[in-house]
Amino acid sequence: YYYKVREYNDFESRDLWIYDLNLSEDQRKNLVFHLWELGEAHADYYFFNKNCSYFVLKVIDVVLPKQQSLSKDYNWFVIPSQTIKTIYNAKNLVKKVHFRPSVKTKLDHKLEKINSFSKKKKVYQQVQALHKNKTTQDLKTLSPVQLDAALDMYDFLYSKEFLTDEALYIKKKRPLLVELSKNKISEFNITKVKGPHDMHNPSQFGVRSSFSKNYNQHSLFFRPAFHSYLEPTEGVMSYGEIILGQLAIGVLENNNNSEFNFNLNQAAWIKVSDHSPLLTYKWPVSWEFGLTSVRPLYDQSILEHRLKLATGVSFKLGDSSFLSFMNFYRLALRGVGGSDKFQHEEGLKLGLRLKLSKDFYTHLYGEGFLRNGFKNEFITDINYGLQMDLQYRITTDFSLKAGYRSRFKEELFDIGAILNF
Repeated sequence: YYYKVREYNDFESRDLWIYDLNLSEDQRKNLVFHLWELGEAHADYYFFNKNCSYFVLKVIDVVLPKQQSLSKDYNWFVIPSQTIKTIYNAKNLVKKVHFRPSVKTKLDHKLEKINSFSKKKKVYQQVQALHKNKTTQDLKTLSPVQLDAALDMYDFLYSKEFLTDEALYIKKKRPLLVELSKNKISEFNITKVKGPHDMHNPSQFGVRSSFSKNYNQHSLFFRPAFHSYLEPTEGVMSYGEIILGQLAIGVLENNNNSEFNFNLNQAAWIKVSDHSPLLTYKWPVSWEFGLTSVRPLYDQSILEHRLKLATGVSFKLGDSSFLSFMNFYRLALRGVGGSDKFQHEEGLKLGLRLKLSKDFYTHLYGEGFLRNGFKNEFITDINYGLQMDLQYRITTDFSLKAGYRSRFKEELFDIGAILNF
């Protein structure tokens, strides 16, 4: 148990939440006996509906009354955060919750107490010097807060060396430990950290109407799981987004001839991104990947299938807010027939995600790109796009959303209502 905690907390920089279960002595014994009996038992793994978190529920079910079964409602898909919420919300099951911050979380909180970039940079420079066995005289110029942050920074950057050569790892860190022992370090506690049991419900159902010059769309949409940048960040990665299998089906109205067609208006088969911001001691690459099907603004009578890849950097602007600069590539396909069947775009994207309040988020971006493709004849032109979305959570599971899009000099406005469940 100790080594697994170290692996998660220090080597993989994962925050841990520990849930004490309110079980009787007999229930605890039966749970231990059952786990022992399982031994090397094998179970087929299915990512969507029978994953590791699902089997945790099944194991706990063994010692609970049948009517209190935790796994009975999970037939279609299982999301780890939801299984935690199921355990947490079960009547009288969770006795206490403990939070064990990762070394990175502790480091970030300690760096926030250092009020200048130059002082943070000095911490990083001293940690680098320690690791390279250079002179450590400058350690004496660090404040107690800087020394405390330096210890966590060393563990974060070089913790894996502990596994390969523990003696050398401790030897390099010893001057820092000695200097720390000469100073009084105030007790460090991280409070008000939201856990996975605080995450919003990941599934969505909603209605949306979109209005443009030539077309209007009225859709019902459904998202099986996960999280977008417009949703509260409690219990999820603040700078990440995962959307899986989101579909919008409805009526497409042609304003020029008053025709109505019922069809697939939009699909986000998978959209994944990480905009972890640049730090004093780490420079992560921001990235985006998406497979979507959309009706382009310039001709919503067709369905366009898009692959998008992007990389860049992001900067933290505050709590769960960031500014990103990305270089992207997008390939669009329109079936297998006709002369206008594909185009590809390369360009730059400037994005901004702001947490306006705990219930109010906005995500906007502008992009300029070079477009190459076929439309009766090969075309190459320079274009731009602009998108802005606002979402306000009225209750825990009900939100209102509004958006604006501009692309190829066409504009679209949309409004909608969303229910999370």
